[in-house]
Amino acid sequence: MKFLAAILISVMLIFGSAQLSSAKTKMMNEPSDIGITFDVLVLRPLGFTGFALGTTLFLVSLPLTAVTGSVGTTKDKLVDYPAYYTFRRPVGYLDMP
Repeated sequence: MKFLAAILISVMLIFGSAQLSSAKTKMMNEPSDIGITFDVLVLRPLGFTGFALGTTLFLVSLPLTAVTGSVGTTKDKLVDYPAYYTFRRPVGYLDMP
C-alpha cells in the first residue's frame, strides 16, 4: 500500500512540475511534457497491445478476408494503423495524419 502511494505521489509531482513548462512549449508548437509522459507511459504500451492483438486477429481472419478480397483493407485497419501509431508517430504528438 505504501508503495502504491509513493508511485501516485511521484506521478503527481511529475505532472505538476510539467505544467509549469507547458505554457512555454505550447508557444513553440511542440508537445508538452505531460503529453510526452502520457504518450510514453500509457499510449505506447496500449498501442503495442493493439498492434499485437490486431496482428493476431488479422492472421486468424486471413482465410475469410482472402475469399472476400478484403485483405488490404483488413490489414490497413488491424495492422498498419496500430503499427504507425505505436512505432512511427513522433513522441508526444497525439494527432494522426
